[in-house]
Amino acid sequence: MITFWDLDDDILIIVLAYVDLKSLLSLRQTCKRMYAISQLRVVWRNTFTKQVLERGYPYPPEALLPDIDAASLELITRRAIRLATFWLSPSARPRLRQEYRIQSGTGISDIRLLPTLDHIHRGKRQLVTVSKGIWSEVTYWEFDLNVNPPALHRVTKWNPKGAIFTGFVVNKSPHSEGIVAISIECLGQQRIDILSLQQGSPGHGFELRPVRSIPTNYKPVLLQDDIIVFCDDTAETYVANWRTGDSAVLLSERDDTAEINFQYNKCLRVLFAYESVIVVRARSLDIFPIPILKRPEEEINVFHPLASHSFGWIDGVTVYPDMEPISSTHDIEYASECRLTDGGKVVGLPTHAPITIVVREENDDPWAADIHAINTWTLEPNAAFQPDNHPPFESAVHDVIADQEIPDEHVQNGTRVDSIPSILLESHLNSSLGSESEDAKITRIPYLFPPKHRLSTPCIRGQLRCPDITTGTQAGLRFGTCLWIQPRPARHVDLTNYDVHSSETQGPQSIFGGYHDEHGHNQVVVVNRMESLVGVVLSGGLRNSRVLYREWNEDEESIDVRILCVREGRDGNWTAMDYDEARGIIVLASGDGYVTLVLLA
Repeated sequence: MITFWDLDDDILIIVLAYVDLKSLLSLRQTCKRMYAISQLRVVWRNTFTKQVLERGYPYPPEALLPDIDAASLELITRRAIRLATFWLSPSARPRLRQEYRIQSGTGISDIRLLPTLDHIHRGKRQLVTVSKGIWSEVTYWEFDLNVNPPALHRVTKWNPKGAIFTGFVVNKSPHSEGIVAISIECLGQQRIDILSLQQGSPGHGFELRPVRSIPTNYKPVLLQDDIIVFCDDTAETYVANWRTGDSAVLLSERDDTAEINFQYNKCLRVLFAYESVIVVRARSLDIFPIPILKRPEEEINVFHPLASHSFGWIDGVTVYPDMEPISSTHDIEYASECRLTDGGKVVGLPTHAPITIVVREENDDPWAADIHAINTWTLEPNAAFQPDNHPPFESAVHDVIADQEIPDEHVQNGTRVDSIPSILLESHLNSSLGSESEDAKITRIPYLFPPKHRLSTPCIRGQLRCPDITTGTQAGLRFGTCLWIQPRPARHVDLTNYDVHSSETQGPQSIFGGYHDEHGHNQVVVVNRMESLVGVVLSGGLRNSRVLYREWNEDEESIDVRILCVREGRDGNWTAMDYDEARGIIVLASGDGYVTLVLLA
């Protein structure tokens, strides 16, 4: 009679592909033969494919690289299953929370995780912080997650004399030379510096050094490989190649007749989507065609929105493609949200997937209720869209600008970085677009406008210094989890008679309230007397696994909010946060100089 142990190695490898992770790790301990087989790369490639990739669990894009080793694949697979278990199990709590005092007397204004590769960095994680004292300072740190508790080590810092930092983004690509873009006011001049981490002089380790400066008073919003996006606070968005200076302008509509508070329209997010660029500002949502970048000596291309929408006033937003996980090594090149072709064209997402937009809405009325909502909207793909139907106004705009004399103050180092003569374009653009039929316009827009409302999550207004909503830092991959800071209530929140049951993760400081939304549904909100970090799994996230835990209604009007971390024992507020969804790592910065590390699984 043939037993399990009589099977040859090839058959055992096939069998192990259908064994769950717990059983595989148990078999590893039975004998030397099973231990050796369980170390093979093919075994972990099969396990990753069956138990992570096909189920839609969180994983980093390098898991699909053809040369990734077995040890890294095992690490990624085990962590992905732990993370999925955490998010899909209501009673699970974060594995670790650790605080580090990195500033004394000075708060931290921003914090960002740098992209990483598991098979290269081996448990090390880099991050940068920005603090603002008399002068501003950016500091490069490294976490060692291989020790318990994780150790935090300062690598280097950069604080040019007299500099005040006004904006800050990190590069989403782990391979780019420029890792950070910072907008600076220094000695009466304004610019954006692209910083690189370089080997310093002998005995001095690594140093942060500028590799490119862009004279502008605009603030960086996105840095991806060699592409940088920087914006003003009203209407203009520049897309540029920071190495070559090639650039284009995305020009939102401007309401010069509005009250002064409505003219302020800060850019919050930019997403390179399918055949389009989505720009979300405090009071507007615009979709633009993919821009063609022009060399500095050429006339710059200016693009107007294909469609626009407004959520009112928002102060926090995240925008991401609701994509199926990457399913083959051929698709690994699409893990970035934007790339640059040899012809100077910026390329966005390869698939026509829905776009999810999560917004924290604000109100101009100071007497508005403390309880409101974080709303989730969807931009559905437009089936009538024709990718080869280029906007008819692109060349027309170029011709209009070419006929005008551009003042010197609009040109610096060959690139226009201040306001452009948009009023001169208005009448020509209106005449060009006005003659176009509605059917023709629809074929040029990749997504259907206006956005469709999907979900409403109760929240409160209060004392909040970090309005960010984040779905993670890793470019290209999103698995539906979302985090934000729940503030302390500004005023007393009325309790209601709803039957509400707290969970352990909500902590002893929680009180509960509720309200009726505009649809008449009962909405329950968890209000903590202390500032809290909360998280949700959005409808559609981890979609292949939700049925293992409970039925999920795609049309439900609200979603469960989990408190992951409560700020206790100190005054002040969290000022910034960042999140690596694929690895379950969260970092928070506070106004009293602390960094908090949270490991979910």
